[in-house]
Amino acid sequence: MALGRATAHAAKFPDVIRQALSVDGKLPEPAVHKSIEAVKDLCQHVRLCDCTKLAPALTRAMQSVTKYRKGSA
Repeated sequence: MALGRATAHAAKFPDVIRQALSVDGKLPEPAVHKSIEAVKDLCQHVRLCDCTKLAPALTRAMQSVTKYRKGSA
């Protein structure tokens, strides 16, 4: 069994950033990342597979995301 892990960008946690910076309302520009803002409402997926099938599984996952982004899924 293979386990993949993605690290989280701090911009994914705006409430934590606001608290850490003692900021109310809109965050300063460096605390926001446009790509995270663009996808924050998309469904997140967890995928598990056997290590020997990791490459094909990743390929399918990337193809699925590409189709979704193009609006054909």
